[in-house]
Amino acid sequence: MTRIGFGRRGRMVLSAVAVVLALVGGWAILSGFAKNDPPPQPSAAEATPTKAPHPSSGSKSRSGSHQPQPTGAGTSSPKPPPHLKRSKPVHLTVPAIGVDTSLITLGLDENGEMEVPDVRKAKDSKAGWYKYSPTPGQLGPSVIIGHVDSEYKGPAVFYKLGDIKRGDTATVTRADGTKAKFVVTKVVEVKKATFPTSKIYGNTDDAELRLITCGGEFNSATGHHLDNIVVYGKFTP
Repeated sequence: MTRIGFGRRGRMVLSAVAVVLALVGGWAILSGFAKNDPPPQPSAAEATPTKAPHPSSGSKSRSGSHQPQPTGAGTSSPKPPPHLKRSKPVHLTVPAIGVDTSLITLGLDENGEMEVPDVRKAKDSKAGWYKYSPTPGQLGPSVIIGHVDSEYKGPAVFYKLGDIKRGDTATVTRADGTKAKFVVTKVVEVKKATFPTSKIYGNTDDAELRLITCGGEFNSATGHHLDNIVVYGKFTP
């Protein structure tokens, strides 16, 4: 089974099979349970991205627009965006919602789908970093996922993820001792059935973070929430 991968400089390599199974299928496993109170949901206002400054004032998103080329004497290439070297993330804190968790490393299961934290084996509810994404602080979107709740423990590590607001911060401690701090730029709720893979996992011009859990209506027949909550963060060196 193929997988979602991130090549050099955090550039995402997509396989048609992997997109459906490793991403959309994987998120469907992040279960919720109706016996718990409904988790917080993001407001519509938080879905509007903030205008974060970029090292290159003329830089735009990859929408097909032409970039100005330096000409003549006295011009130079745009300064590359700041980012860190690769180092495995080991801990995550999000003060605004009380998250303070060690991180496990997640890959693919035997079916080629993205792993999710196993709340039955963990002593407490932990979040997990998807190892085929950039490490936090590297160029590209680093992916960290966590359960919203479980039948074993009730509310889980990302139960309050929908309460995050733009401007809140998330800090990831890395194995080399460095810390990568991110400022939240937007929070969205998306349907699992139409998960916008390229928008959430697509290539970025900066080091970014994605925090993901379940949300929305709970389907008691399947034991899953119908939506995902996705928090976008931008690296602030």
